[in-house]
Amino acid sequence: MRSLLLLAFAGMLPVCAFSQDTTILFMNKYWNEVPAGQATHMRRIISKGEDSTGQLYEIQEYTISGRLLGRMLSTSKTKLLLNGYRTWYNNKQQPYKTGYYTKSKPSGQWTDYYYNGQMKMQYSFAADAAAEPWQQEGYAYTINNSWDSTGCAEVINGNGWFLRRIDSAGVVLERGLVRNGRPQGIWQGFDKRGQIQYEEEYADGKFLKGICCGENGEETVYDSIQVSAAYPGGHSAMIKFIGQHIKYPAADKRMGNEGTVLVRFEVDKKGNLTEITIHRGVSKRIDEEALRVISLMPLWEPGKLRGKNVRMAFILPIRFALEGN
Repeated sequence: MRSLLLLAFAGMLPVCAFSQDTTILFMNKYWNEVPAGQATHMRRIISKGEDSTGQLYEIQEYTISGRLLGRMLSTSKTKLLLNGYRTWYNNKQQPYKTGYYTKSKPSGQWTDYYYNGQMKMQYSFAADAAAEPWQQEGYAYTINNSWDSTGCAEVINGNGWFLRRIDSAGVVLERGLVRNGRPQGIWQGFDKRGQIQYEEEYADGKFLKGICCGENGEETVYDSIQVSAAYPGGHSAMIKFIGQHIKYPAADKRMGNEGTVLVRFEVDKKGNLTEITIHRGVSKRIDEEALRVISLMPLWEPGKLRGKNVRMAFILPIRFALEGN
């Protein structure tokens, strides 16, 4: 349920700390770029990397209060095209996840850490990893090793019993057998009180079926862990709808304004489009037209996670192009 997104930093560093090659972007809670005075979420600092090719940019993300959230490398200065290391930090400024990207896809071995600094798990992404929305980063991976918070091994070289825990309390949220790095047999998920939430069956890492337990004891059987929310009739129907309703602002035509607007929105559990905002705009009038058209859309088919409707977020590009371009 993941939808795809990011950014930030705040105020105590002097201007002279940054070179002329440094760009600072301010973000609100929707990860949309906003003027500095409207930043409510994060600040992203982009500077030229020190790799031998000179083609990478180093990106640092901070909360508005100045806490480091992450570091990464990108091949683009204007958008996230990840290539190289990426590190996430907890509120103690210690890494809680480290990994590597190749052409914006996770690759190689990644490591998660407990809050006390102990390694939690190591897992690997294949270069040709297929998309798996239920797994970390949305791609299939193999579990190499895992430990409890004291350093006691539970999965060794891809084999053993895997337990996913709440870091602070040690409560088990998920457990199951790992064989050759992949889920095998029955896996169970729990809430923070230890009550079972779902039970799933796997064979050599392939999901077979699942049962979700409701609050009132009802059970929901599902054959897909996650189903994305969708426009009624599919993508082609959505493109047709946009084409029928979009109107190019006359003033922007005269001024030669064109480009791609990125509109962010959420589809709630009933299929309503909510929180519709501009993630990246072109001009005031073009942005307003993009928002108007998205707000006219009919109800979507809600997304599902383990058989239950869930809220999902999307970023939709809408291209405004003048004739001949």
